[in-house]
Amino acid sequence: MDADVVAQGEGALLSALPVGAEGISGVHSTGIYAWWGVRELPWPAGFPPVGGASPLYIGIAKHEVLDQRIEKHHLARTRGSALRRSLVAVLSAALGLGPHVIVSDESVSSKFGLDTHGEQILTAWMLRHLRLTWVECLEPRAVESAVLRHLHPPLNDTDATGTVYRAPMRDLRKRVARQGISNGRQRADRQTARSLACDSVTTQPQDSENCARCNTEKTVSGSCFCD
Repeated sequence: MDADVVAQGEGALLSALPVGAEGISGVHSTGIYAWWGVRELPWPAGFPPVGGASPLYIGIAKHEVLDQRIEKHHLARTRGSALRRSLVAVLSAALGLGPHVIVSDESVSSKFGLDTHGEQILTAWMLRHLRLTWVECLEPRAVESAVLRHLHPPLNDTDATGTVYRAPMRDLRKRVARQGISNGRQRADRQTARSLACDSVTTQPQDSENCARCNTEKTVSGSCFCD
């Protein structure tokens, strides 16, 4: 793509007025988008400084249209959204998301998700505290690469190689993943305990009475072998 076209796309993305996520509804084209914070996020101690004049996250809609990308991806399932996983890593303590973290497969724990209530909490927070800008274009990848090289948005991961945010953000996500693994093991232990308790109840021997004459156990009706 021509460098001037890329520069124009980047300029349009950064100069547009950020709006609520509902504003992208009905935008049925491919393109690039940026998520912005209404106010500063509660970055953990030791996290590299984040400037308020830059977007938090840059993404593209290449294989689907923009409104589908936002509504069905970023505002839906944490397991399928790098943005949501980064937000969980930053907001876990503030929003009490720790107990809601789910790791379905410990071998790919970086792809953690949230239970239904946790998803609702995070989505509600995003709708209140984040805003969007976007630019419709046919080749959004080139524009995305240029913006990531220049701005280093802190919540990006896959294409954010070399930024000061990538390593500490990955450490935060690993911490959340460990919480999800712990949650899963605790749930499994509770389920096992409940199953054992149920088994002990169902297999507990019933009180019985033996016949005084033949010493065999009487039936429920009170009869025995010698009756």
